[in-house]
Amino acid sequence: MLFLVNTYSNNNNKSFSFSFLALPLAEVSWDKDGELITTESAFRIDYYGDGKATLNIPESLLDDQGYYTCTARNILGTCRTTARLVVKCMFLK
Repeated sequence: MLFLVNTYSNNNNKSFSFSFLALPLAEVSWDKDGELITTESAFRIDYYGDGKATLNIPESLLDDQGYYTCTARNILGTCRTTARLVVKCMFLK
């Protein structure tokens, strides 16, 4: 499996995009600091049939900073990649 990592930022919106090549097709999961991110979370998780998975954080807060891991798993093995999100607060006077 091959992973490519992209991170996008638009104001407070953050997006992690991971592209992978896996045959046979892989199951993909996301976690933050080791805790599984489910579809019930405030984050939006998208999977595409072309081997792309995205995690969108609509408004990043201090609690959102941490390590985000995308894991792809199929019968041949497991591959994962991790990216760190750092949230900086700016105080305006």
